[in-house]
Amino acid sequence: MTVDSVSSPVFPMELLPRDDVLFKLILPLVTAEDWLRLLKTCRQLNTLLKSFFITNKTLRITNCPNVGPEEFRILTENATNLRSLNTSGCTWMTDELLGIVLRNNQKLNELNLSQTTRCSPLSFQILTVNCPQVTKLVLRDCPWVNRSSLSYFSSHYSVRKPGQQLEDVLLNMSKSLRTNLKAKTKAKYRGKDKLYDNMKRKGEPGNRRSLKRFRNLLELDLNGCDQVTNDNIEALAKVFRHLEILRLGSIPSITDNAMKSVAIDLRQLHTLDISFCSRVSNAGVVTVLKHCSKLKTLEIGGQQFRENFIDFLHQKQINIFFKKTEKRAESDSMQPSSSVAPSTSSLVSPSYFDGIVLGMTNVPGFSSK
Repeated sequence: MTVDSVSSPVFPMELLPRDDVLFKLILPLVTAEDWLRLLKTCRQLNTLLKSFFITNKTLRITNCPNVGPEEFRILTENATNLRSLNTSGCTWMTDELLGIVLRNNQKLNELNLSQTTRCSPLSFQILTVNCPQVTKLVLRDCPWVNRSSLSYFSSHYSVRKPGQQLEDVLLNMSKSLRTNLKAKTKAKYRGKDKLYDNMKRKGEPGNRRSLKRFRNLLELDLNGCDQVTNDNIEALAKVFRHLEILRLGSIPSITDNAMKSVAIDLRQLHTLDISFCSRVSNAGVVTVLKHCSKLKTLEIGGQQFRENFIDFLHQKQINIFFKKTEKRAESDSMQPSSSVAPSTSSLVSPSYFDGIVLGMTNVPGFSSK
């Protein structure tokens, strides 16, 4: 750095420490649209930005009208270190564009693909196979999230069957592998020890960490994915038992059976969204409330349950958020509940399960039989 550059009224960005200042503290605060503008300013900044894209950890292009398929390719063609990707509202997104990013960035932790309507179940398959470390997955209003793609997602990360013992594998391969592993004797064939060491490393628990991490998915948002079924929720709950936030709003097929699955398996759940799920009754909510002791927040439609049931939930110290409309992708459509619940008529039948079966007969909306 020269004296002239320091005394200059305009401080050149290129003179700042690249890795410790520009890449970590400044450029991550700039929007994707501004990155694209900076690429066109001069050759030095163009080179600098392209180097930044390789190590960049966060890419958010929601509400960016000037970013399209070509701009997305520029931002991601060399990206291999992304941890968070948000393409919400990018209706131009395709399997080809998304698939390349998912394959090249296998350490993604947070992924928001809401309203990517031009993708297909192929994108879900690529995500399932290539991104095992995702802890937050938002798929609002994605028509390609259907029964079969969710079944594949669940079954791919279900519990593995016990594998064969190393000696059994070697014996099965073995006309030339005469080593007795238990007796620790060695055969004379070249490459045998290396093969044994490689197979032993593959069998160690450390190589199953990615599976374990994905099964620790903490947040799943399926709002508006109207092809999701109760069976899907049951399978997801059995695999991803550490879910803390589950959003199932505006899915017409969700019933109390799904709530039963949630109650049985998701004991860490603290936030549940069942807004505009008209087939979920008081009994389904109470079932979750009874078994999910950490549940603190419930999101529902503005006129989904009767006033006396809302009062009952308040007494259980549940924070209730009312959604005014069924506009699913807008978070500002939710309003916090007040101490006075809206006076409505219930949109659901008051009792799907018998209150006696649940062990709670003093809940509003239940009738003893």
